Amino acid sequence: MPATPSVWHDLAGLKTPSAPATLPAEVQVAIVGGGITGVATFWHLAQRGVRVVLLERGHLATGATGRNAGFLLAGTVEYFDEAVQRWGKAAAAAIWAFTFENNVSLKALIRREGLDCDLEERGQVVLASDEAEWHRLQHCARLLGDCGWETHLLDRAGVEARTGLSGFQGGREQRDDAILNPAKLVMGLAELGEREGGQICTGVEVTGITPSESGWTIQTPSGNLWAGHLVLATNAWIRELWPGFADTVVPVRAQALATAPVAPGLIKGALSTNYGYEYWRQLPNGQVLLGGKRWTEPDQAVNTTLMEPQSPTAQELCRFLHLHYPQLKDVPITQSWAGLMAFSADHLPLIGPIPGQDQTYVAGGYTGHGMAFGFLAGRSISELILDAGTSLDIGRFAPSRFHGATPAAS
Repeated sequence: MPATPSVWHDLAGLKTPSAPATLPAEVQVAIVGGGITGVATFWHLAQRGVRVVLLERGHLATGATGRNAGFLLAGTVEYFDEAVQRWGKAAAAAIWAFTFENNVSLKALIRREGLDCDLEERGQVVLASDEAEWHRLQHCARLLGDCGWETHLLDRAGVEARTGLSGFQGGREQRDDAILNPAKLVMGLAELGEREGGQICTGVEVTGITPSESGWTIQTPSGNLWAGHLVLATNAWIRELWPGFADTVVPVRAQALATAPVAPGLIKGALSTNYGYEYWRQLPNGQVLLGGKRWTEPDQAVNTTLMEPQSPTAQELCRFLHLHYPQLKDVPITQSWAGLMAFSADHLPLIGPIPGQDQTYVAGGYTGHGMAFGFLAGRSISELILDAGTSLDIGRFAPSRFHGATPAAS
């Protein structure tokens, strides 16, 4: 059964396409996956004159890219103090810097090319749901300051002035964060790549990949094609084509809903609380989007492939929405959807060559923050293919920190 469309799919007018009549017989690079990582890699390669094809079994932004909240945030899924504890201060700061540069580069491209993706640079406020979270936010602010990153703390009054909300202990504001329409962003990047000569084939499912003549033969119901280099940008579905990553990259369901439009200006920018388990914003057309409550589900919806929204989670989201915005109690919920994120074993993405497999690359496992990594992941993969190295520090994201594997049988 096809997954329920998200609000982004409807706003971008995306529909499941039919497969193309013919595929190219051979290309220099084949990319599997039509989310932010796939189209970013596609554009970076196409603009350098590479014969590249992108294969997507649904429409563009079918997966997590087209089902998230449209947040463009610096950092990882973890609060910065936990990242410091896990990797050390220097490494945590370098990871933060990578995501910051990802967002700066992507926003610059959006402005330069005039991409119509509803970019709003209004920042993010992380709200403390209780005293313990407030102490954590203050500690994170101090650690970020030690690393040279500007952050702004808000007391109760500051939170109310900034967000109009009461009942939160305090908050931390990240003014460089942004919101956008992720499906429109993907469509815009795809169009840029197509202008440079790249080819996108949607409605094409890859059913097998086998080594062949210094490259790969890729099997699809629409025919086979040969590629000199293969990029797997399938994120939560990586183990379908490369099962050796089944234990290190697992799918995790997230759920969201959207209301009917209300007067603009109710919510400014991106908001989140409860360690990121609840997050919300308002769309340009006035709809309010709220996601989260995964912690209320059995096993926190980890290692599942079910993409249909769950009624108990939707009810919890409604309770949260009406608690903090009682004026929305009579506003209808117009859409509810779910999507699959990909969590890695150590909460860092996999970006780079697959160990022991020449000319084969993976980018995914973003653990809930794919928008913060995907654009530069695409640039990194393109540089590895064309330049045998990358201008970015991606060593800590190397897939070699996990085991390699053979691909799925054709």
